[in-house]
Amino acid sequence: MNRILLLILIAGITFLIVLLISRIDLMKDIWLWLVGLAGPIVKIVDAVFTKVKNFFVNEYKELTPKKISDSQENINEQ
Repeated sequence: MNRILLLILIAGITFLIVLLISRIDLMKDIWLWLVGLAGPIVKIVDAVFTKVKNFFVNEYKELTPKKISDSQENINEQ
């Protein structure tokens, strides 16, 4: 499965390179796309990063033992 995805990625990159070489006038519009899509891309990346961070923080909190006060520890030790 990974091999197929890698081949599709290589084919897509090759297609884009050949397209840009054969139609150089498309390069003028690409920077407009990059600038126009920069904001939404940054917001999506930020949202994904926040969700992943929160997921791992919550998992860490669930897996770590909760601290109890010293008085309860003394009672338990007696």
